[in-house]
Amino acid sequence: MYKKLIFVLSLLMVIGVALAACQPAPVAAPEKVIETVVVEKEGQTVVETVEVEKEVTVEKVVEVEREAYTTPHPILGDLRVRQAMSYCTNKLELIQGVYPLIPLEQQEQLILNTMMRKGHWAYAGDENITIYEYDPAKGAALLDEAGWTLAEGADYRTNAAGEELNLKFTTTTAAFRQTWGAVFIQQ
Repeated sequence: MYKKLIFVLSLLMVIGVALAACQPAPVAAPEKVIETVVVEKEGQTVVETVEVEKEVTVEKVVEVEREAYTTPHPILGDLRVRQAMSYCTNKLELIQGVYPLIPLEQQEQLILNTMMRKGHWAYAGDENITIYEYDPAKGAALLDEAGWTLAEGADYRTNAAGEELNLKFTTTTAAFRQTWGAVFIQQ
């Protein structure tokens, strides 16, 4: 009797899994999304979150050639550009953008110079890594050295071929990441 009961329950479970896999794809429906925007008010830059309605669509998965993972990025392949981005990123301001209410000492502990924060038990210590302090002038000099110059009155840096220094920033719709991303892009 016990074996028959186990068999019937197992059969029902397999049928349930099979039927669940045959369900039609969900239809895209409008979804409320929190977006973060950077606004200037009375001469000060303020990060605000607003609620908007967006339609979610499922995009087709595209196969990427294996070569895409071994070919360096045309801009980020240059170490000087990556270092310039680090010098031009005010990490404390990023933390303050998403955690404005915690004390400064705790904000400083959340700064990531590696994949782990300073207070983490596995953090190897500052003596083993290069820390890029916030220094936009040093970052600009590195970009100039890498061939990405800013012409008089221009908004974007260009190289000798006239191509703009332009990177795409992608993140999730989580409010935390949107706020962090808005501050990062502004910098």
